[in-house]
Amino acid sequence: MNKATCVSCNGSGAKRECSALGGLICGSCCGSKRNSAITCAAECPNNPFGVNNYDEWLKLDGTWGNKCIKYVADHYPYNENSFKSELEKYVLMEGSRDEYVVSEAAPLLVHAKLFWEPFRDEKCLADC
Repeated sequence: MNKATCVSCNGSGAKRECSALGGLICGSCCGSKRNSAITCAAECPNNPFGVNNYDEWLKLDGTWGNKCIKYVADHYPYNENSFKSELEKYVLMEGSRDEYVVSEAAPLLVHAKLFWEPFRDEKCLADC
């Protein structure tokens, strides 16, 4: 049995219907080219950035921060707890309601660890 060919890369294993390209697309092309090389329709069920999939985007966005922090903590010479202790310096307490809010500087700390600070061989963690 022949596998369907992807209309983007001509590779086998295409399973998703891509209305933007008018044929089947493989998961790799759909994920890596979505909304960049491929102009996706807002109605596409595989487009988490489409208006019809706003709930999916919120789920994705809600998990990204913790995954990013864990990734940085796992790859730097200190453990995850010490990194989170450093990150806690950027948590603010709001009023008397005991609500914790991460300051706008916290993402900058994580961004610096990923893209600015030397990690190995004068490269940043994102380059490694």
